[in-house]
Amino acid sequence: MKSPCLASKGNSAAEKSRPTILIIDEDPDITRCLELVLANYDVNVIRDYCGRFGIWDVSQHKPDLVITDIRMPNGDGQELLEEVKSDPQLAQTPVIIFTGQRDPGLAGQLKRLGAASILYKPVHYQLLLQEIERFIPLEELDWAHAKPRSNG
Repeated sequence: MKSPCLASKGNSAAEKSRPTILIIDEDPDITRCLELVLANYDVNVIRDYCGRFGIWDVSQHKPDLVITDIRMPNGDGQELLEEVKSDPQLAQTPVIIFTGQRDPGLAGQLKRLGAASILYKPVHYQLLLQEIERFIPLEELDWAHAKPRSNG
């Protein structure tokens, strides 16, 4: 059985020229679903399954956008948000919180910490795409002319 904190990385030069989105959620089905939604757009997706690896990848890859769950093992989304916003090189990185928690005080707390947006699970993919487009352009791929992506 694989560790729940193993990450899926993309490192090719072509992937670095496209906007990069880091998705962090302990549920691999959720990260895979988000990756499949984004597969129609010219973006690079990195998936992580726990907060500590998310913190590492945000500092290493400097993504254009982070989408993170709030409650996860081994470092939660709030910790990640605090780390990103306290680092001068990363502070401008938008962080979308993607959560199932409905605590009314939590949303205000996360906004004060610098969350760009808070979406509640389950979310319709069109709403997710609209939120992403507030921060990075989503250029639809022309599948008739698209080149296969390398799995690095």
